[in-house]
Amino acid sequence: MNIAEGAGNAIDTSRGTIDTLIGWLDTNRNDLLIGLAVAAGIVLFMLVLRSAGSWLVRGDPDCTRWRGVIGRVLLKTGVMFMVATALEIVVTYTAVPLSLSRVVDILFIIAFALQGAVWARELVLGMIERRAAAAEDPSESGIANAMSVIRVLVSIALF
Repeated sequence: MNIAEGAGNAIDTSRGTIDTLIGWLDTNRNDLLIGLAVAAGIVLFMLVLRSAGSWLVRGDPDCTRWRGVIGRVLLKTGVMFMVATALEIVVTYTAVPLSLSRVVDILFIIAFALQGAVWARELVLGMIERRAAAAEDPSESGIANAMSVIRVLVSIALF
C-alpha cells in the first residue's frame, strides 16, 4: 500500500465517521435539545448555590461560624465541575454513542476528583481556622504564621 492509498482510506474513513455523526445528530435532535436545556438548568442551579455561598461568606467573612465555612466550600465550586456534572447527567439519560459516553465519564471523574479535593481543602482549613479563632488570643499571631504551613500541608495531602 502506498501513501496515496493510505491517505485515501483515511479520508474515506473520516467521511464515514462524519456522516455517521451527522446522522446521529439529526436523529437525536430533540433529545439533545432537551438534554442541553437540562444541563443548562443544572449549571444554573449550581451557580445559584455558589452565589448562596458568597452570601454566607459575606455574613461571616472571618469564617468563625459554620455558616462561613460552608459558604467558603460552596464558593469554591468550579464551572468545570458544574459543566462536567451536567454533561454526565445528560449522557446518562440519553442515547449517545459509547465513545462519547466514555469521554464524558472520564471528564466527570477528573472534574469530581479535583472538585472534591478543593471542597475538602476548604472544609478542613475552615474548621482549623474556626477552632483557631475561638482559641486564639487576639494579641498573638502564632496561628497566623502556622496557617500558611498548614495550608500547604493540607493542599499536598488532599491533592
